[in-house]
Amino acid sequence: MNDTNDASLYFNANWKKYQSAITSNTLYHQEMGEALNRFIKSNVTYPFAMADVGCGDCSAIVPILADKKITSYIGIDAAPDVLKIAAENMDAIQYKKEFICDDMINAIAGIPPSMDIIYTSYAVHHLSFKEKFDFIQNAQNKLKNGGYLIMIDGVLDDNQTRDEWLEELANRMKLTQELTQDELELRMQHPRADDHPEAIKTFEEFAQTQKWKTFDVLVNKGIFAFMVFGK
Repeated sequence: MNDTNDASLYFNANWKKYQSAITSNTLYHQEMGEALNRFIKSNVTYPFAMADVGCGDCSAIVPILADKKITSYIGIDAAPDVLKIAAENMDAIQYKKEFICDDMINAIAGIPPSMDIIYTSYAVHHLSFKEKFDFIQNAQNKLKNGGYLIMIDGVLDDNQTRDEWLEELANRMKLTQELTQDELELRMQHPRADDHPEAIKTFEEFAQTQKWKTFDVLVNKGIFAFMVFGK
């Protein structure tokens, strides 16, 4: 079983625990959501089509999209139980919606090449190095000219090892959530098994190799960053 499928099984079984990380702002969802809202308002022409890859239950994106003019929204997630919750959470928002239960590599290949935004948050780090490169390339192929791949994900500092990043993540969990040591170790089992962040300079190199027009880092919290690839 690959890491992507492992991650979908994990989130099916442990979504309430992940929600506690969202409400505790352990992964900087608040700052990243504010940055996404500002970016869309300042850079995207309404109405727009959006694919949300690794959408989870959509609870974080609903308040951001509620006042936006959107032609269509595609929510993609490999965890079917979580995707059912996503459809319910998005029910009050009245525009064309589609939900696809598939892993992100397969799903990105199947969406129409007419997206204004492809958004992915806290998901790309589950992919291998080559899969990350291929995903970003496939996203470029699915965007209109002038469109954006917006990616929020784990990032390594220059010269930081994966083990050092995991330790920093564990420290962030301890700082923001009331966890016993045993609970912390349980929470860290998934990141230690499945999280493989890259350095920002790696994503910048991807952008240069694939000839994206722009690559910008709008928020960098050390362990997580908000990055935008412009086509």
